[in-house]
Amino acid sequence: MPSFSNITIVGHLARSPDLRVTDQGLDITKFTVAVNHRKEAAFIDCTSFGKAAQNIAKYTDKGDPILINGYIQQERWTAKDGSPRNKLSVIVNAYQFLGRGDSEKEIRKMDDPDNDGPSDNTGNFVSKISSESQFVATATEDGDEVPF
Repeated sequence: MPSFSNITIVGHLARSPDLRVTDQGLDITKFTVAVNHRKEAAFIDCTSFGKAAQNIAKYTDKGDPILINGYIQQERWTAKDGSPRNKLSVIVNAYQFLGRGDSEKEIRKMDDPDNDGPSDNTGNFVSKISSESQFVATATEDGDEVPF
């Protein structure tokens, strides 16, 4: 019988992402997303690889909102006392950085026709929130990203 695992979560990073590089040079970022449901929060462990791992580690921090799409993987190991352990985590296939409330207000403020907005020495408009722009990426099986 066929089976399928796909999960999409939207939440906030519960802690800063942890980027590590394997001996083979593969970037791996582990992070936890807090998802509120009614009066309870679920803390979901996530793992990303390659360029996605680099981007998530570089452009996000604790408290940042994020959308994650991926699949569920069961991790199994033996504890120091010899007892078997396991947990479910999400392997990231795609992600989107979501704007914070303050940056959304800043976007609306800059869209105001009465607001000249910041400019560089040439008079060209310069966005105050360019580092917080939304970014969408989809990872392929070999870790590269498709730019959409």
